[in-house]
Amino acid sequence: MNKVKTILVNFSRALLALTFIFSGFVKAIDPLGSQYKIAEYLEAVQLSAYVPDWTQLILSIVLSAIEFTLGVMLLLAIRRRFASKVSLIFMTCMTAVTLWLTISEPIQDCGCFGDAIHLTNTQTFIKNLILLIAALILVRWPRYQSRFISKTNQWIAFYFTIVFICLASVLSLYHLPIFDFRPYHIGQNIKKGMEIPKGAKQTTYKTTFICEKNGVTKEFTEKDYPYNDSTWVFKDTHQEVLEQGYEPPIHDFSITDEKTGDDLTDSILNKDGYTFLLISPILERADDSNFGEIDAIYEYAKENGYGFYGLTASTDKAVKHWRDVTGAEYPFYTTDGTTLKTIIRSNPGLVLLYKGTIINKWSHNDLPKQAELNAPLSLIETGREPENKTWTKIVLIIICYIFPLAFLIAADRIWSWTRWVQKREQWLKQKEEWLKQKEQSNRLYQLLKRKRQMRKKIVAGNWKMNETLQEGVALAKEINESLKAEKPNCDVVICTPFIHLASVAQVLDSNVVGLGAENCADKEKGAYTGEVSAAMVKSTGAQYVILGHSERRQYYGETAEILKEKVKLALANGLKVIFCCGETLEEREAGKQNEVVKAELEGSVFNLSAEEWKSIILAYEPIWAIGTGKTATSDQAQEMLAYIRSIVAEKYGNEVAEDTSILYGGSCKASNAPELFAKPDIDGGLIGGASLKAADFKGIIDLMEMQAYIYNGNKGDDISITDIPEELKDEADEWHQKMVEQICDLDEELMEKYLEGEEPSIDELKRVLRKGTCENNAVPVCCGSAHFNKGIQKLLDAVIEYMPSPLDIPAIKGWTLDGEEDERKASDEEPFSALAFKIISDPFVGRLAFFRVYSGTLNTGSYVLNSSKEKKERVGRILQMHADKRMELEKVFSGDIAAAVGFKATSTGDTICDEQHPIILESLEIPKPVIDIAIEPKTKAGQTKMIDALQKLAEEDPTFHATTNAETGQTIISGMGELHLEIIVDRLLREYNVEANVGAPQVAYKETFTKPVDVESKYVKQSGGKGQYGHCKVKFEPMDANAEKTYEFVNAVTGGAIPKEFIAPIDEGIQEAAKSGILGGYPVLGVKATVYDGSYHEVDSSEMAFHIAGSLAFKDAMQKGGAVLLEPIMKVEITTPEEYMGNVIGDVNSRRAVSYTHLTLPTIYSV
Repeated sequence: MNKVKTILVNFSRALLALTFIFSGFVKAIDPLGSQYKIAEYLEAVQLSAYVPDWTQLILSIVLSAIEFTLGVMLLLAIRRRFASKVSLIFMTCMTAVTLWLTISEPIQDCGCFGDAIHLTNTQTFIKNLILLIAALILVRWPRYQSRFISKTNQWIAFYFTIVFICLASVLSLYHLPIFDFRPYHIGQNIKKGMEIPKGAKQTTYKTTFICEKNGVTKEFTEKDYPYNDSTWVFKDTHQEVLEQGYEPPIHDFSITDEKTGDDLTDSILNKDGYTFLLISPILERADDSNFGEIDAIYEYAKENGYGFYGLTASTDKAVKHWRDVTGAEYPFYTTDGTTLKTIIRSNPGLVLLYKGTIINKWSHNDLPKQAELNAPLSLIETGREPENKTWTKIVLIIICYIFPLAFLIAADRIWSWTRWVQKREQWLKQKEEWLKQKEQSNRLYQLLKRKRQMRKKIVAGNWKMNETLQEGVALAKEINESLKAEKPNCDVVICTPFIHLASVAQVLDSNVVGLGAENCADKEKGAYTGEVSAAMVKSTGAQYVILGHSERRQYYGETAEILKEKVKLALANGLKVIFCCGETLEEREAGKQNEVVKAELEGSVFNLSAEEWKSIILAYEPIWAIGTGKTATSDQAQEMLAYIRSIVAEKYGNEVAEDTSILYGGSCKASNAPELFAKPDIDGGLIGGASLKAADFKGIIDLMEMQAYIYNGNKGDDISITDIPEELKDEADEWHQKMVEQICDLDEELMEKYLEGEEPSIDELKRVLRKGTCENNAVPVCCGSAHFNKGIQKLLDAVIEYMPSPLDIPAIKGWTLDGEEDERKASDEEPFSALAFKIISDPFVGRLAFFRVYSGTLNTGSYVLNSSKEKKERVGRILQMHADKRMELEKVFSGDIAAAVGFKATSTGDTICDEQHPIILESLEIPKPVIDIAIEPKTKAGQTKMIDALQKLAEEDPTFHATTNAETGQTIISGMGELHLEIIVDRLLREYNVEANVGAPQVAYKETFTKPVDVESKYVKQSGGKGQYGHCKVKFEPMDANAEKTYEFVNAVTGGAIPKEFIAPIDEGIQEAAKSGILGGYPVLGVKATVYDGSYHEVDSSEMAFHIAGSLAFKDAMQKGGAVLLEPIMKVEITTPEEYMGNVIGDVNSRRAVSYTHLTLPTIYSV
């Protein structure tokens, strides 16, 4: 048996070890590829905005190092128990992740083996299940692993492995990956890699149509679809891939000129000779430290007639910034970002092509030096494909890592034969056994401790004096049914008035809801008219009683002694006590809350034994927050409950205190309960009568069919169709008659029938209502709740029954590119035309353009024309979007709504159509924004993220604009209202992790002169050697600040007093100084400056000196020229109802408005 275990364990160990070593190594030598894969996972769970790129890169290096090192530890049996446990944890996590990938498929390839081996999600899940079983075997019998190296020397192999794999990652990051497993490797002809062989297998699909007839739903295929039976109503369709066809290794490479929309892929790949491609997926993050070498290579390519192109996925703004920083003159074209990252792991990186074949690749740290490029490429080493050095690299790895490790193992085995090592091994073995025993005892202790900490969670409802007996029983039934359906993860107790107890007890399921009383007497029995004893409460079936409620203390004068007796009698009769304590507002403001609460507990319940205390539930309810709408914050509540638990611990010990359930009361309701109950010391709530109610929305009444649809539970999937409740019948009949009359008004024949006293049938009513809806004469109204999924089914039925299909409406009108009117019928035989109605940035697939097909069909991978912008677009993928998933389609037909991936220039309202049959459909009318606010990030680091996020949001929502005010420098966002902009700011935080401050835009004030002034300015500086000398006389005169020309400079110097080369610097100095006035630092407008005299020094005068002299002259003139502040004047047209005229006029007058039109017309003000 032991031999079988040994074989099984060591086989499992070898399987895990080799998998981890290979997987860790291929990811370690491609750290950027691993980072991109981590980014995909983060995008899938919408966390990418929270984890910066540098953290992702470090994470990729660390994870690959851990995986590789763990594989070596398993292979050599280093720290057997620890390595086995870590491998089990690792495989458990990975199996869970791949199960998620298999079910939801947010990512196509898990990236387990980098780019070396590609597995489907299902294959990966099966692989991980096998490895998980192997890890379980190792954890079960770790000691059956045969050691290759003694414990004494294990640390050498461990640290040597870590150093080796980290060094491999750093070298691959600085240069390029040691091994290139991607399709864009050296020697690959890109065009050939994109070809599909003749006769290659095509992908086959199965289309299923879902139809309904008489409430029965059935699925049909294309073969058995009931084309001749019109009683079947089409509901939905879905496609599934039956057999995956051939996919070329390179299937996503394209080069587009964004300015013209032309596809340049073929022209560049078919080009004779050499072509340099500068690859930068994200120009904003590209390393510009070597731009000098890049420019030198570009000049070399230009001199020798070679092509040199930049490829990027970034915006024109990023390209412009790159040109500004580096002075680049070479053209930039657009390529998919993922493709660029796949081509080369460097940003930027350089690729050399020869007739479309990759000849060489360089990281930005290894670019060819100018000295190497001393002849045409055909004559030098740089222009030749380098030798395949795969075996050289493998030998190098063997020499650098495997050989030293093997030498260490051999030396260790020889050394371990000595007696000293054998004794040390024996001692370590004994220590391991001792640690194992200690770990087991610690595990038992932790288990017991964890059990003690599992306090009971309780929510108790207090009805107070708000319900009659009948209302109370009805509410109890509702609560009981709701909780049966919801199955809460806590105990629920409802405490009712005494007269309700017996009746409510009969309708409650005691396994679901507990029953309690609101009070009991402090006497056991006797002549106490109107009182209810604890024994009487118990006899009704109640298990709980509320004592010490603040209302009882305040209104009925209950003292600590009275409550002490009540608690004693309640416990004696087997009732559990919910004991309330809390302070008044005055006591809270005086900081005495702790004293008050402690005194209440000491006076009434701290006299109990530890055994009796087990039946006590404490409830802290600040009196100032009961019935006032106020509530303690979650932190205040946590602070008080933690204090209460501490004084219980002082009295009864920590163990009893940890087992005591403490509730929070005081305006505790559904809205604040989650935040309160999340605190560690809050074990539930005491809910008042105002917040105690079951779900309000139970169902809807269909006035057409006169049936009630009752929704059971809160998921909306359990529907009961019943007769209309008696209490609603009269109202339903009244509205049914109104509806019938309105529908009959739409059709003369039906109206005549109705007036003759004949009730129209449901089919007739639906037919006429559909006709009225299609003609825009009627609007059917449905009610429901999307949140609870109630009424949505009837809404979808109404869409099918009343809304027009494409065949019910006239053909869509449009215009050709020449301006002639044209039309498209809703038919698959017509040329393709569609309208893009929504653009969004999807975190999983990138930029999505939603479109509605009006005519024709569209295939994945085809090209279409954006006729609105006259640009050609490629359809990368077509997706059918659902609420919780998306399905990839190969083809869409007339009437379909889908989303396209790959459109670069298309925006909301654009028409996309067949290139051979262009048409421009009527675009959407986008209203102009009506409100502006200024926005700025809370941190400087968030500026770039905010701009990028605002650009994406503006692209998605055409009614939202984001601009930069050139005068104030503020970022201004504009929208359709305050709520619109509030949602935008909220989305910035939720989706892009950008915190922002908003406020009113700054007023763009200006400054100007009010009187002419003549100034003389002299700038003289002598500090040894050559000095600085500039002297000018300038006359400044005011101009019209609102004129088209707001600044004028005149040269009136005669006789060569100032040389001509120094006149322009004076002008520049004045203009620079005019950017900031003396009153508020605002720009100065309306100035005419005439320089008429001055002097210069033959040696010391310079352009800089006269520039400064001009600046000083302007500042001096501002001081003397009567500078004033200019306010912007707005021309505003206000239209208002007559009753608000006075208020409006008063408001605008307070803003110094001047009215200049007659009041019978729209009033125009200057503000």
